Amino acid sequence: FNEDNGINDIQLVNGCFYRLIVAYKTEKTDPGHFSITNVFDTELSYTECKKYAEVYSFYAGYKKSDTEVVGKEFNYRDQDYVKSTDKNNYVGNGAIDSKDPHYGWNLGTFCLSGYTDTGDTSDIYLKTVGNRIKLSFKLEQDIKKLNGNNELVIKSDKDGSDGIFQTAKHNMRHGELIIKYTDEKGKSRITEYSNYLEALASPGADTTIKLFEEGDYEVHLDYAIEDQDGINSTTYYRTSFSFKIRNGNCMVYIFDAKTGAELSNGDIANNGFRIDTAKSSYPKLTIKKEILNNTASGLTEDTRFNGAATDGSVYTDEGIYTVTAYNRFDSKIEPAVKTIYVGNNSLLKAYTKHLGSADNYTITQLNDMVKEGYTITNDGEI
Repeated sequence: FNEDNGINDIQLVNGCFYRLIVAYKTEKTDPGHFSITNVFDTELSYTECKKYAEVYSFYAGYKKSDTEVVGKEFNYRDQDYVKSTDKNNYVGNGAIDSKDPHYGWNLGTFCLSGYTDTGDTSDIYLKTVGNRIKLSFKLEQDIKKLNGNNELVIKSDKDGSDGIFQTAKHNMRHGELIIKYTDEKGKSRITEYSNYLEALASPGADTTIKLFEEGDYEVHLDYAIEDQDGINSTTYYRTSFSFKIRNGNCMVYIFDAKTGAELSNGDIANNGFRIDTAKSSYPKLTIKKEILNNTASGLTEDTRFNGAATDGSVYTDEGIYTVTAYNRFDSKIEPAVKTIYVGNNSLLKAYTKHLGSADNYTITQLNDMVKEGYTITNDGEI
């Protein structure tokens, strides 16, 4: 157990010992036995109580490390990201010069793997169905003999904090990995993995962090180096970088507002429909509604609105709706377009039903066909 913080993800992945205590009390009451009334007219009953504590101790762990990489990977070299700090709040951007014990060598490499592609900017990683995005650190040093020097070690920081993330002072031990996750609504949570470098040094340890959610990630690795050959020779370092995970698909799903059945492009929804982005929080959605006006020349199109839409929106008014989903972060992805008709106008049903087919009729063409004697059935067949 990690002091008062319970078990963290790293321990769960690596496996550890667990001690589970179940405490409870039983009570047996016999109102008919030794039941008397005292001078205060209060009935007394014979009651037997017992307290129990069941203790279960066991070890749990995976048989093998989850090291398989499915998809692409990118390595962050720490020589580009390590910054020397003044003290163990790990705030500052000091230079690492030739007098610094960290000069000229790397502690290791962060690797982000399992994504499908990058977005329009290099810090955006796109995931698709089946991706298992993981963040891992490949330790390249012996933490008790850094850069081959027996006097240079990773020091245990017993009273450290991350001033940038504003964490409380605590026992960070031998290096602490901190990940700040922010969702699309701006809500953040911080996860701390204390003693991270020592866990990495354990034989067979898998210190992979699984990242499944879309959002923004900030990563800090805070650690202290002690030169045991000197006096007061502890220096502090922060490796930090950030990236974003987004859905690489550009999908929008349409469901019947009453039955909940999924609708395809060109379907008819007499009861209206609901937009669903399948928990992808970042696509840009637009919706256009068209109706038909009865004019001297027949039915003509009239766009009533054309603007933004949101996940979960429901539309029940009659009209032809075109829903378009754009990927905000990868311009290479074609937008997804779905057109749904809400209402009972047979001509509009025919127009919507034949969208995308070889017989892709316009409203004008359908009007002309009706004038020529064609009949459009109630389900849109011509």
